[in-house]
Amino acid sequence: GSPVAYAEDWNPALTSSYQKVATTTASTRSLRMSAACNATAYDIEYQVVASGAAAPTTTGQALLAGDDFLAGIPVGDVYARSATAQKLIVWRA
Repeated sequence: GSPVAYAEDWNPALTSSYQKVATTTASTRSLRMSAACNATAYDIEYQVVASGAAAPTTTGQALLAGDDFLAGIPVGDVYARSATAQKLIVWRA
């Protein structure tokens, strides 16, 4: 396969409220979420909703060190939050 060109989608620190950090489509080839922190459980949590849907309000999945979504890219709007204002970096290709 051809190399994947990554573009950075998100880089600021998160807040305790969900923020949209990326939008993926069926043509998205790769999504990488990386946290620079020595994360403990639920330092960063994320959820995926349908594109254009309202921000989630329930507890999401824990993002510990990072997630490359090797089993399949979630399609839609990716939201993340961090009670401790951790920095999250998101790349998409």
